Amino acid sequence: MDCKTQNSLLQDATTSLSDGYDVLYFSPTPIIEASIEEITNKPIIVTSPYKGLNSFKAEDWESFFGRDDLILRLLDNLCNQNITLLLGASGSGKSSVIQAGLISRLKESFGSKFTAISLKPDRNPFLSLYNSRLQNNYQCEAEITLTQLIQNLQQEDRGTYWLIVIDNFEELFTLSNSQEAQFFIEDIIEAYKLLNKPSDCSVKIKIILAMRSEYLDNLSAYPHLIDIIVTQKNIQVIANITSENLYRVIEQPAARNGVVFEEGLIENIVKDTREITIFLPLLQYTLACLWKQEDLSDRVLKISTYKKLGDFKNILNNQLSLIYNNFSSSEQLILKTIIIKSIKQIDFPVKNTTVFSRVSLLKFDHKAVEKFVKNNLIIYSRTLNTIEIVHDILLNSWTILNNWVEEVRQAIAIKTQLSEDVKAWKNLYKNDKNKR
Repeated sequence: MDCKTQNSLLQDATTSLSDGYDVLYFSPTPIIEASIEEITNKPIIVTSPYKGLNSFKAEDWESFFGRDDLILRLLDNLCNQNITLLLGASGSGKSSVIQAGLISRLKESFGSKFTAISLKPDRNPFLSLYNSRLQNNYQCEAEITLTQLIQNLQQEDRGTYWLIVIDNFEELFTLSNSQEAQFFIEDIIEAYKLLNKPSDCSVKIKIILAMRSEYLDNLSAYPHLIDIIVTQKNIQVIANITSENLYRVIEQPAARNGVVFEEGLIENIVKDTREITIFLPLLQYTLACLWKQEDLSDRVLKISTYKKLGDFKNILNNQLSLIYNNFSSSEQLILKTIIIKSIKQIDFPVKNTTVFSRVSLLKFDHKAVEKFVKNNLIIYSRTLNTIEIVHDILLNSWTILNNWVEEVRQAIAIKTQLSEDVKAWKNLYKNDKNKR
């Protein structure tokens, strides 16, 4: 078994942080440092500890490794600031850090007094805020603003702690109506001002925004938000994961389940990941496939099984293509229709990017959708009754989906060219008519 010692000071004890009133506790994710015999003598848990393309949730915190230092910094930010922007590239694990890293620790610190409100802006951020409240069984007006919500929570004054998570913050620039986005950002600024006012209220409310780093320039249109986030240093960036932490991401979840890696396998996987820029989603998917394919009777994940999966960078493409080819022709058409209908923008506002949105489940065959969800292709939101692509990594890693996107791109190009030709013809006709 490949073992790495934990050199970080975080391993020694629980860290306590205080804002002068409340105390937040941070416990590093427990590291199993044991012999192969000790691990394989543990009761085995056959359920895969790897998430595939899904994000980690708060309840997965014991299997979420490699980000302890970042989680501690975020908790420190919450003690000292009322708003934080978590910035990271696509596939860097922003949602997982917030859920399995941050929210799990806040639950540990405050117990039943803690509540997280999580939303994604989508087409209407205010409607998304309303829907997020319904998920917490909190009745409020449909048109409530973030500032009004905070005022309502403060009036309750029950000594509670609230974390408002606005994930996929870039959707304000890619999916939301521009006017709604403008109003919502202004609302965030007003909410921040409200939270910064001196108050004897016992309710604590913090806001965390999570955004893909390539959209940082979009904030420049909002100088007040730039001042709050950048000038006042209310920002944390997800850096590339270190080799030591990468070992833990691979090794430790299996060890918790009573399973070890064949000697040399972790080194092979780590080496393969270094050839790819966005590798964490592919890594989780590969490890999930490895776990599923392996005979765990001897408690060892083997090199031979890993090699059968194929080249690391093609594992996702190969597996999804195999799944897709086992669908009926009607199911294949439904999946293609879902993907095409969910394409919101291509090459805007960032070149060579495709923006996917959520689509209503009502338009599609439910049995087929259940099959797609089960096979880790799309995500279903029961609250919103919507479906969406499971992860943007599919765009770069699955040839079939990429071909569908290219079809849309070519159709847009043809439509644009036709529009330009019609416009040119009208101008030519107008000029010719004026000469007569």
